[in-house]
Amino acid sequence: MNILGRLVGAVQKRAPSQVSPPEALGSLGWIFAGLSRRLEGVRHLWDVEFSGYSQFGEDGILDFLCQRLEIAKPRILELGAADFSECNSRLLAETRSASVFAVDSNPRLEANLRGTDFLWKNPVITKVTWITPENVSDIVREATLEFGGLDLLSLDIDGNDFWVSEEIDYSGISVVVVEYNPIFGASLGITVPRDDSFARFGGHYSGLYYGCSLRAWVDSFEARGFSFLGVNRAGHNAFFVRSEALAQFDDITPQVDRTLSSYCDWRVRDSRDESGKLTYKPWRHYANELGKLPLVVTSSGETIFLAEVFEEEANYFG
Repeated sequence: MNILGRLVGAVQKRAPSQVSPPEALGSLGWIFAGLSRRLEGVRHLWDVEFSGYSQFGEDGILDFLCQRLEIAKPRILELGAADFSECNSRLLAETRSASVFAVDSNPRLEANLRGTDFLWKNPVITKVTWITPENVSDIVREATLEFGGLDLLSLDIDGNDFWVSEEIDYSGISVVVVEYNPIFGASLGITVPRDDSFARFGGHYSGLYYGCSLRAWVDSFEARGFSFLGVNRAGHNAFFVRSEALAQFDDITPQVDRTLSSYCDWRVRDSRDESGKLTYKPWRHYANELGKLPLVVTSSGETIFLAEVFEEEANYFG
């Protein structure tokens, strides 16, 4: 699957001018989705990764989870779909006729789909709005009523994610994928303080201060009846399934390391300088500045500072 994944990237970069990259990727997505459904001896979520429209290997993982759980036509709510050109639900819409309720504040979300074949071939509804803890219950209710239920929820809004999730009713949902911030370490359940106007590059110009830790998600979803199944290889999206369905994945080597340290190995260099340009510097370059920023311990509500997290995780982060 790694070879196929590289092929996807090559097509995306080198697709001939007469064939748009999205069309080429969509076609390959059909092929890869079919292959992932026929894989035998899968031992790890990373074994089924591929990217058609997802940022990293989430497309392959989500298709695999739908296959194992026998969700033939998933009903999806994607909170943080951007402009729908790079997201977690588009390939499932194409290859599984998924019904998608895509939500984002990006004004291009509707414009990118308007007048395209995609809208009549696939049941996709778009909603342009800023997602907050105050309105997310209404959004979930609207999507649930539209589709008669939800099977899969994807949450990636680069900021207030934990606080938004706290207001979501996950009843009936089988699969959840959420973004976490790997530089927040593995030991503590922590999140940025609630700020309903939070924007990733407003929190800190580097874009490294946002969201919550993986531990915060594991604790939150275990309390809601979900089990942690693993993360993507890049190490910033976590996957959960209903605990009663965990037996359907008993042939997969568990990724559950109770310290969670191995899932916070963040090597992506997407930090920015104060003008918004990529610096290609590792997150540690900003540690002194980031250390002054506050975090909330999700179990107690206590406020700590990121410097304390870096000190706690010193043996792992190095």
